[in-house]
Amino acid sequence: MNIQLKRIIAFVLILFVGVIIGVMGTRIAFRALLAKALEKPSIVSEKFDASLKKLTLPPEQEQKVAQILKEFHDQRQNLSGISASSSEDSDRHTSRHSR
Repeated sequence: MNIQLKRIIAFVLILFVGVIIGVMGTRIAFRALLAKALEKPSIVSEKFDASLKKLTLPPEQEQKVAQILKEFHDQRQNLSGISASSSEDSDRHTSRHSR
């Protein structure tokens, strides 16, 4: 086999292994962050607030951002309530039919 071909194959293999390791590392890190966020949802808002504080926004923009975040929070709370109540309804529906 030609030495140039061996180098190309080695390069491709090293590149492939690097991509696989990168994907797996990202997946592990994402799952860890997701687990933390699900365990304690306030972590996400705390980090988001900390990031917003780094920005130097004029007062009008700060008010708009605060309003948008409040609306988002309210919508998220409504969705959590809907999903919780719909799962309770489906549990009741299932228990009625199983009797």
